[in-house]
Amino acid sequence: MTNPTTWAEAYADLRRDIQAAVGYDDPLAHPDEVVRQRRRLLVAARDRARGAVPAPPALAAPRRADVLAARLPRTADTVAVQGREREKVAALIASGRRLDRIVADADEVRLSAILDDIETMPGVLQSSDPEGVAAELRDLAFDRLVALGAPDAVAAAEAEAVDAPGIAWSRLLTEALEGEPSIGAKQAVYRADRAGYDAVLSNDPDLTDAVRWATSAVERVGLPIG
Repeated sequence: MTNPTTWAEAYADLRRDIQAAVGYDDPLAHPDEVVRQRRRLLVAARDRARGAVPAPPALAAPRRADVLAARLPRTADTVAVQGREREKVAALIASGRRLDRIVADADEVRLSAILDDIETMPGVLQSSDPEGVAAELRDLAFDRLVALGAPDAVAAAEAEAVDAPGIAWSRLLTEALEGEPSIGAKQAVYRADRAGYDAVLSNDPDLTDAVRWATSAVERVGLPIG
């Protein structure tokens, strides 16, 4: 498998190229041509980075998504039990307990209730990045299942550890090709490849507004970003 440093460099190159693309200007060129050149530079940056995205390995053991999905209620009895757990979780949140601490102390039944309701939890809905916070909580829930010794979670964690850098960088680079990477993707790299994270992500700028501006400028002259 490719050295993770290569993935870090590919990500850094992509972000640097995006910054250069949206900042491109030529006072001697027609404004429409300046916008077209920004579009060409953005497309070229994405194409170069796309070739560096490592393919996620095919794991023989269950993936963490499968492990978490297996905890969702499937019978009337489990729905009823999780309903009671949801009430307890809501009471804990109302008393001031942080959701991440609730997850860290939960048993499997409580984790199942939280996972089933995670997208509508107050801490998720009220966040500026609900998808990222939900992803972070799912990762915490998975880690808790591993700590509790759940066999499928332990097997998935052991399999992931072998290819964790490739999995994390694949997720990060894939998200970066479409927009701003999520908090969960950055945290995955932090856990799997601390050196790579420190090299390119510890001071990674937020390019959301810059890319949005460049995209809207391109669309005004009929050249949607590809």
